[in-house]
Amino acid sequence: MSFYTNERQTRSTSPSVAAVVLFFASFVRLGECQITTPPPSTPCSAYKNCDTCVPHTKCLWCFSTNNCTDYPVSWLLPPASLCQLSQARWGVCWCELMSLIMM
Repeated sequence: MSFYTNERQTRSTSPSVAAVVLFFASFVRLGECQITTPPPSTPCSAYKNCDTCVPHTKCLWCFSTNNCTDYPVSWLLPPASLCQLSQARWGVCWCELMSLIMM
């Protein structure tokens, strides 16, 4: 007989717990549950040397112009008007972009 009593008490406790959780959840402000967007990323032109430019996969360093630019993703290789391949660096400063492509 005690088994039925314990089972009945458990069943009546569950709705009570759910009511308490819903009560406290109603106090959470809607803004706290929303996903925030990340801050805008730093533009490539802000990096002033190869070591700070090439760790960012979206950026390309050119030694002939000493500037960091967005990698032209519409091209496999950057056009010569942007930077000569022998002067272009992406990923690491010590290796030409053309050598990375040939690997």
